[in-house]
Amino acid sequence: MGFSLMVLTAFLFSVMSALIKGLGPDFPPMQVVFLRSLFALPFLWTITRAARQPLVSRDKKNILLRSLTGLLAMYFYFYALPRMPLSLCSFLYNTQPLFVAAFAPAMLGERASRRAKVAMGLGLGGLLLIAKPGASFGWAAGSMLTAAVFGALAHIYIRRLGRREHPLTVVFDFTVLLTLGSGAVTAFDYVAPTGPQWAALLAISALAALGQLTMTMAYRMEEAPLVASAGYVGIVFATLFDWLVWDKVADGWAWAGGILIIAGGIQLVWKPLKKALLEFF
Repeated sequence: MGFSLMVLTAFLFSVMSALIKGLGPDFPPMQVVFLRSLFALPFLWTITRAARQPLVSRDKKNILLRSLTGLLAMYFYFYALPRMPLSLCSFLYNTQPLFVAAFAPAMLGERASRRAKVAMGLGLGGLLLIAKPGASFGWAAGSMLTAAVFGALAHIYIRRLGRREHPLTVVFDFTVLLTLGSGAVTAFDYVAPTGPQWAALLAISALAALGQLTMTMAYRMEEAPLVASAGYVGIVFATLFDWLVWDKVADGWAWAGGILIIAGGIQLVWKPLKKALLEFF
């Protein structure tokens, strides 16, 4: 069930990413974070209260750390999206499961597989191959990789919180803190959206709220590396959007690097992943 929820999460976030890319590079990324969080609050408040779950997490430390790492991951992610092909963004961001696997033993106490070093080696090789066609993207590629690191840390804290807190409480508190943090920055760099941009921002907000909820539920049910690896299906969605919307197809070097990154993540958790796939299909 956790794997299936993460596949759904990958789809929701892929559609969200395509909409953010459509906003263009001139729209401030922190404002996207702020508006997408602000619009989601009434929806999240309603369903959290309807489910009779607490609005405030008991684990203040981990919810703050989850929110800070999540905010940084979103900022760097949203900065890179309009400046690179969606498929290349997805390749780079999907190094995240490798970082989750690297952090999980020390931060979660989950046993590290012997395959972890092989996975990291494959991931590094994939990054080197992607860097060749992606060299012209410069800061954007570095920003997406930074987002992957902070995203991995955020996933670790979600896993910690999922052991004690209800997913609705975690997502609501995260969204409140995200709104406050990003709003403080947006106050100094606000750009008035156009009509179509308002529509896109509302859709981004709804997709983000649903994606955060399904992701938090997934991490509550399964071990962190397995759930993170399910996000690789997002590469398929990103490639389709690149082709259908922007008429772009990643070149051979990017695909070779992406395949190495995916191979590293899959072999890291092959046994539980195989079981999850059998249950999924």
